[in-house]
Amino acid sequence: MYICVTKPKTPRMNLTKFSPKDVRLIQANEGKTPDELLVLGLSQRGYRRMLEDSIEVEQTRSAVLQPVSVEAVSLAPVLLSPADMPKRINLHNKKTGRVVLMGYKAAAMLAEKYPNEFELVA
Repeated sequence: MYICVTKPKTPRMNLTKFSPKDVRLIQANEGKTPDELLVLGLSQRGYRRMLEDSIEVEQTRSAVLQPVSVEAVSLAPVLLSPADMPKRINLHNKKTGRVVLMGYKAAAMLAEKYPNEFELVA
């Protein structure tokens, strides 16, 4: 008795996490890069997932990486008058990665109260 097993010619990508629209687009345009698929109508979420799948990580046992340049930065707080305060500012949610435009007082209160979750973005 012989059992014949064929290997696929190209490794297939796991498409279970993609939306049905993205799956149809990827299958119809095999071999295209994520950037080309994005132009053809791939969703942002599908584009990010394709990029995550295409990233290759190498482990090295080399020395510690050194920075190209180092600059000293003053961390002293700068006092602003109430007239100089912006009316609205971007608030970055570190957990979700979203940036929201909010009133300055509310955003500053959230960033001060929850420094591990929120930060002000200029």
